[in-house]
Amino acid sequence: MNTKIDDDVKNKSFERVYLLYGEERYLLNQKKQLLLSALKGDNDLNFATFEPRSVSEGALFDFAETLPFLSDYRVALLEDTGYFKEEAPAALVDYLSHIPEATVLIFSEKAADKRSRMYKAVVKNGAAVEYGREKEEVLLKWIAGVLKQENKKITRETLADLLQRTGNDMMRIRSELDKLLSYCMERDEVTKKDLDAVISGITTDDIFDLIHAVAAKNGKEAFRIYSLLLEKKEAPFRILWHMTRQYKTLLQIRELDENGCGAAVIAERIGTKDWIVRKNLGLAKKFSLASLKEALSVCAETEEAIKTGRMDDRSALELLLASYCAGG
Repeated sequence: MNTKIDDDVKNKSFERVYLLYGEERYLLNQKKQLLLSALKGDNDLNFATFEPRSVSEGALFDFAETLPFLSDYRVALLEDTGYFKEEAPAALVDYLSHIPEATVLIFSEKAADKRSRMYKAVVKNGAAVEYGREKEEVLLKWIAGVLKQENKKITRETLADLLQRTGNDMMRIRSELDKLLSYCMERDEVTKKDLDAVISGITTDDIFDLIHAVAAKNGKEAFRIYSLLLEKKEAPFRILWHMTRQYKTLLQIRELDENGCGAAVIAERIGTKDWIVRKNLGLAKKFSLASLKEALSVCAETEEAIKTGRMDDRSALELLLASYCAGG
C-alpha cells in the first residue's frame, strides 16, 4: 500500500502538485481527504474545486497566484480532467513548473498515461501516486483488521469466502462489512451463515463449478452457471477476476503436487487449509501445468481488452468461455 500521502501528512512536508489516480477509488478517496484535511483543515477560504475543461481559462492560475488568508496554503482540487490521457493545455503543463510555494494543486483521475506531458510534468514537479487493486493478502489483513476493531472474530475460511464473494473492490468490501457488522451486532463472531444471509455474491463453489465445467468442456453447464451469476447481478468483470484467482490457486496446487508435496504442505505454502487443497486437487489434475498457465494468460488478455475498451466485459467473458468449451 503506497504511503506517500501518509508520510507527507505526518512530516507536514507537501509537494506543489499531486496526481492521485487508479481504479481503487476507496483508497484514492481516503488519501485525497487525508491530504485535503492536512492542507486546509476546516478553512475553505483558501480551497477551490475546478470543473474539467475550465482550468485553461485562467481561473486556476488566478486562484493559485493569490496569497492564502489565515492559512499556510491555497489548495486547488481538479477531478477527472482527462488531461492525463488526452492532450492538456500547454499553459497548464508549463504552469506546473511555476506553482507558488504557498499553493498545492491536487489532481484526482481514474487513469493516467505515464507517457503524457501532464504526467511527466507532475512527476518532475511533485508526486504521482497510483492506487491500483490491492493484492489478496493485503485485503485479507485489512478486512481482519476492520473486524478486529469492532471486536469481531472470523475464521480464515470464512474470511476467504467473504473476499471470494465481494471481489477486490475495497469500496464494495467496506459496504458489505458494514452490513455484516450491523447484522452481527449482538455476536462476537462472523460466520459463513452470516455471509449467506447478508452477502449473496459469488461463492467459492460457484467459481469451482464454473471452472470444473470449463475443464470438462461442458459449455452448457458453464453457461448455465454463468447465467445464474448474471441473475445475481454479478458483473462479468468480477466473474473474470474470480476465475483468474481460481486458476492461480489451481496452478499453485498443481505445481506443488507435481513436486511431491502433500495436502498439508501445499496448504501451508499457499496459505490456506488442507480441505481446500484436497477439494481443488482433483480439479487441478484435470489440467496440465501448461494449460493452467495458458488460462491465466488468456484471463489477463481478456482483462486488458476490457480495461482498454476494445471489448465490453460481457462479450469478452462470453468469448473466453465459448473458446474454452469449444468441442464439448
